[in-house]
Order: sequence, then structure tokens, then C-alpha cells
Amino acid sequence: METTQPSDLRPTSSWRLWAQRLLEYLTYLFVLAVAVSVVSEWLLPAALLVGVGYMVTHLLAYGRLVPKTLADGGVLVLALMALLSLAISAFPELTRPQVNRLLVGMVLYYALVRWADHPQRLGLVYLGFVATGLLLALGALISVDWSNHKLFFLPADLTSRLPQLTSDSINPNVMAGYLALLLPLTAGPLLFAWSSLGRGLRTGLMLALIVMLTILLLTQSRAGIMAAAVALLVLLALRWRWCTLGLGLLAGAGLLSVGFGKHYVVLDFLGANVSLGGFATRQELWWRAWWMIQDFSFTGIGMGGFAQVTELLYPLFLSPTSQPHAHNLLLQVAVDLGVPGLVAYLATLGAVVLMAWRARQALTAEPYLRGFASGLLAAQVALLTHGIFDAVTWGMVRPAVMVWALWGAAAALWLVAEGGVRGGLALPENSSHHLEHLEGCKMLSEKSMN
Repeated sequence: METTQPSDLRPTSSWRLWAQRLLEYLTYLFVLAVAVSVVSEWLLPAALLVGVGYMVTHLLAYGRLVPKTLADGGVLVLALMALLSLAISAFPELTRPQVNRLLVGMVLYYALVRWADHPQRLGLVYLGFVATGLLLALGALISVDWSNHKLFFLPADLTSRLPQLTSDSINPNVMAGYLALLLPLTAGPLLFAWSSLGRGLRTGLMLALIVMLTILLLTQSRAGIMAAAVALLVLLALRWRWCTLGLGLLAGAGLLSVGFGKHYVVLDFLGANVSLGGFATRQELWWRAWWMIQDFSFTGIGMGGFAQVTELLYPLFLSPTSQPHAHNLLLQVAVDLGVPGLVAYLATLGAVVLMAWRARQALTAEPYLRGFASGLLAAQVALLTHGIFDAVTWGMVRPAVMVWALWGAAAALWLVAEGGVRGGLALPENSSHHLEHLEGCKMLSEKSMN
């Protein structure tokens, strides 16, 4: 009697096997190209070209351009709106780099989903994020432009002694925005898997956390520090329910400030930075962004054109200088890509949160990965909290692809927790172990015959 072979165990044609092997090498090449493009923006088109080659190879290897995730619909609409943004932009030379960066981030999202298909690789992805945060923090000592940087609770000459050795300086608020995303991610496994981590790994993670936190405080970014604080409180609440009281007290303090009419003082303090005088200036930018959304609701104005369109159609009166973005994440997405782009962005973010939450709930037997998933959830809180007052995590700066890397890690965690993935084809639970068992039996039988 004939027996049918399970779909995931059927032999694969030789050319598909060669495509799968090539895809593995292309993954490393693409990640390297993305990393180099963060340092040198002129290599961004090369990274996009490698990304296109990666997707074509994925199609040959698995019959799909990308693996399946819950965020696919939102990502597709975002990609289409980005291309439309480039087509309608009055400043294509400004729009093209941001569109390229957005598309590269999307390919990076799917590359991580396909590559990190088992716990060991997910652990490497986590360590990669920690190493990235540590490199950013240490690099800040020689790359951040500390000039005219007003310190509000540290000695005024503290950062003046730090050398700037790079020609392309980094704004302290940009550095703070990305450190705020990586801080809770680094802290996740420390809180959830302290006893199961080796002493050396615990020490390394603690040192990385201290370095990142120190640099974040040195940036004096109100939005960055607030985002990191809220995200860490959320992470503590995920670990110990009684810590939810801290979130409640924080929310209560906010309500009390509104009730006693002190909210404007708090917002003015949080909204001030070197280029913006205070909350009133930020409000002016938000109103300009709102008017742009009303006037260009379907297509947006085109990525990267905020400063030029503001000067031409919506002049500023309170801001001392021209502003490159709306200083609000969701407003900036809607300004760049229109209301459809904002809906797609929120849908993608919501799908990422759902995948991270489901992974966290399913990985109860893996405290290390559960802590990773919890850190990713807290990172999304940091993203939205920081996005109230800034938009540097969207597309106008080179490290913006990091957000897509975080989202890809969340999707990979969910797929592994649900049973694994390879090329968009969901594998049954323990199927990878079944394949390994079959290979082991084959090797044993060959040895016994010999």
C-alpha cells in the first residue's frame, strides 16, 4: 500500500536546494550591506539592490517573495505608499533616500524572519541587538555633537570634554531615541531569565545596560529618557504584576498635573530642546503637520519634504530655524505617506505587538526567549512614547532600519513559538526535531552497515 509523504518532508529539487543555500549567503551579505549603509548613506542603493536579489532568490527557493507574517498587509500598503510618495514628490532628491531606507528596512524584516527560525539563532539576534546598543553608546562618545547642548541636571562642562572625531555628527536626540528602544530589549532576559543565564553573560549584559543608560542620560533628551523610563516600567509590570502600581502612579501624576493646571509647565519642559524653544513651538509644528495631512490626505507630501513644504506653504513663526520633521512620529508618517500610510503603519505596529505578545505567552518554558519577547513589547512602548515628541525613528536618519529589525525579531519569535517557519511554509510542531531524528537514524544505519 502506498503511503503519502508529509509535505514538509518531500524531497526538494536540486535547483531549489541551490537557491536555499545561496539565500543563506545572501542573508549575511544583505545584513552587512545594511550595516555599512547605516555608516555611509551613499551605499544605501547597493543595500537595496542586494535586497531585491535576496527576494528573487527567496522566490526561487520557496515559491514566495517573503515568508508569511501577521504584518504582511500593512507592510505591502506601506511599500506601495512609499513608491507613490516618490512618484508625487516635488523634491525627489530628498524623497528617494528615505524611500530606499524604508524598503531596505522591510527586506531586513523578512530576512530576519526567515533566518531566525530556531531558538539558537534567535539568541544570536538578541545578542546582535545588545552589541548594536553597546556600539551606539560607545560611538556616541566620539560622534555626537555636544556643542550647544544644554544640560538640565548635569554639570554644564561634562560633555564639552568629549571629542568629536567623526565628520558626520549625530544629534543627541537621535542617539537617545535608539538607545531608548534597545534599553528595555537588553533588560528583558535579565529580568526573566536571571538564574538560567551564565555568570559571564549576566555580567556582560549588565555592563552593556549600564553603558547605554549612562549615554542616554548624557544626551539629556527629555523624550528619550521618558520613553526609556516608561518602557522599563512596562517591562517590570510584565515581570511582576505588582509593578503595575508604578504605571498607575505615573498615570495618576499626569492626571493630577492636568487637574491642577500644571500640565503646560510639564509639557513645556518635555518639549524643549536646542532647536525648539518649548512646547508652543512644537505645537506650531504639529498644527502645520495637521494642515498638510488635510491638504494631502491621500498621497502625503512625499517623504523628506517637510521643511521645504513648510517654508513654501505653511511658514513657521515661533521656531528659530527650519525643522526637518514634525517632531511627532504618527503625524510625520501621515504627512509623508498620507492617511493610508498612517493606517498601514499602525496596522503593522499592531501586528508586531500581537506577535510579540503571543510569543511571550507561548514561550513559558523558555525564560530567555520570553524575556526577549517582553523586551520587544516594551521597545514598542518606547517607540510610541518617544514618538510623541520626536520622529527620528521613522525614516529621516540612517539607523531607522533598526525599527524594522526589531519588528522582524518579534515576527521570528512568534513563528518559532507557533511551531517554526522556513521560507514562509509553517512547519508542524517539532517537525525540525523530527527531521534531525531522521537524519540521525540514517547516519546510525549507515555506520551499522559498514
